[in-house]
Amino acid sequence: MSSLKGRLSWGLVASLVIVFGLQWLVVGLGVSRITEDQMATRLGHDADNIVVALQVAPGRGASLEVTRLDSIFERPFSGHYFVVETEGVRFRSRSLWDENLDLDPATLPPRARMPGPADQTLLVLSRRYVKNGAEVRVVVAEDLSHTQRDARSFQLGFAVVLAAALVLLIGVQRRIVGATLRPLALVRQDMADLERGTVDRLRETVPDEVRPLVQEVNRLLAAMGRRVERSRAALGNLAHALKTPLTLLAQVADRHDLDALPEVRRTVAEETDKLRGLIERELKRARLAGMARPGARVELAPGLEPLVNALSRMYGDKGLDIQVRLPEGADFPGDQEDMLELFGNLLDNACKWARSTVRVTVTDEDGLTLSVEDDGPGCSDADLERLAQRGVRVDEAAPGHGLGLSIARDVAASYGGELRFGRSEDLGGFLARVHIPHTTAAPA
Repeated sequence: MSSLKGRLSWGLVASLVIVFGLQWLVVGLGVSRITEDQMATRLGHDADNIVVALQVAPGRGASLEVTRLDSIFERPFSGHYFVVETEGVRFRSRSLWDENLDLDPATLPPRARMPGPADQTLLVLSRRYVKNGAEVRVVVAEDLSHTQRDARSFQLGFAVVLAAALVLLIGVQRRIVGATLRPLALVRQDMADLERGTVDRLRETVPDEVRPLVQEVNRLLAAMGRRVERSRAALGNLAHALKTPLTLLAQVADRHDLDALPEVRRTVAEETDKLRGLIERELKRARLAGMARPGARVELAPGLEPLVNALSRMYGDKGLDIQVRLPEGADFPGDQEDMLELFGNLLDNACKWARSTVRVTVTDEDGLTLSVEDDGPGCSDADLERLAQRGVRVDEAAPGHGLGLSIARDVAASYGGELRFGRSEDLGGFLARVHIPHTTAAPA
């Protein structure tokens, strides 16, 4: 069980059940014990009265004045019995009737339980006295059945009361646990807001036990933000510093002094374009690392419509049919600029090589999966194999599929995703497929 609320609740429920169970057991045993002790005290008084009613003359026998005893000893099976033995004479209460009850004063312990007549359970008390120099042994017994019934009734009623109290306490403790853990629910809400991009830090009005964790998360978010900003600033400064030398190189390539050296002019121009492309790519990568807020999400349908319209106008001379297939409510788990960068570069590459049809298909099962395919010439198997190799730059792998796909791969990688290439089964041209998992972190 991973839920703190569940652990606390079940732990408290188990503790209450154990405590209440022990309480029921102890109270039940205590009540039975007290009742039995009171009955034993009463039996002791009965034994004393029997000895008083007993007349003993050593060597001349003994007699018992029954009229001086409680009449309950005269009713058959009344639940009150006695046996007296002295001077070789044994007296039995009439309540025993003709039941052969083993109430032998010589063998019975001072206090015991034993079965009695009419399925009764007897509490038996055995005592020894000396009267007029003669030894007297008295056994008195009383039926425990009614006392046991009363004890069971009490235990049942007490169990009902304890069960009601247990239910009430469980409800109270669940409320207390819920109120205690409510600040954690606020932290979870903040995490959801952070995922949606509506906040950039977690609130720190939380219990002392959780505050260090929240503060550490906020510190890491701030540190990551500062680090990204420094990287972006450094790349921007580098790009700005390289603009002047690149401009000079371009001017040199256009000088008339190089008319006699066309190979040199071509080499300088090509290398200058490569440097510009590299700078542009790294600047876009820096923007990817710094612009998106954690957990921002963008609805795809309204974001793709103007992009598709713009590409349709840009490649109007081809009369392309750009088909977009989106599930209802599909969204991109990131910044809108990143979404446009990803879709824009993939669509632009497809439109560049397509003959008549470009198809965009998005599914959101087990993450966002984007497929862009065209009916153009596509890539050779050798180029596709090179594109699949880890560490190979797209802009260097296959002719014609350059910086745009490289930027798209960087966007997908920044969201923990992956860009793969292949051949479209339906259209026969180039296929680019991006998968971004649901549990994606902020771009890094």
